Amino acid sequence: MSRLFEDSLVFLCRPDHPLVGCARVDVADLARDALVGFPPGFGLRSVVDEAFHSVGLEVPTQHELTLGFPEIAELVRRGVGSAIVPDSESRRMPGLHRIELAEPVLWRAYLASRPSKEIGRATARLAEIIMSSPGTVHHGDEARAG
Repeated sequence: MSRLFEDSLVFLCRPDHPLVGCARVDVADLARDALVGFPPGFGLRSVVDEAFHSVGLEVPTQHELTLGFPEIAELVRRGVGSAIVPDSESRRMPGLHRIELAEPVLWRAYLASRPSKEIGRATARLAEIIMSSPGTVHHGDEARAG
């Protein structure tokens, strides 16, 4: 298994949210917020669930959708709730405010495959292309990134 990338999660809210003045926010401070996010079973949702469980809380996700980050951002803009999203995605969401989490929470994605000697040339080439993509954590970087 090879790590493709990792991204810090941030709290995303409207500019009129009470926490906007904070430089960082604790996950526990978000327990009363109505969150917009993915349903249980999605990789990112599992990371968010674990962040809340690690401080003894249940996730306050009240609005679950299986679409994508642009739709989550639109619901946050409309005042449906706030969200916890990857930092790289938050920077593509104009008009919303991002706040770092006090205790870093990382979303990591991996490429899992059989050993190269057990896969076909096309599959091996695809894995090679994916692993050489910009933003991919390279094997020498993995010790520093993990």
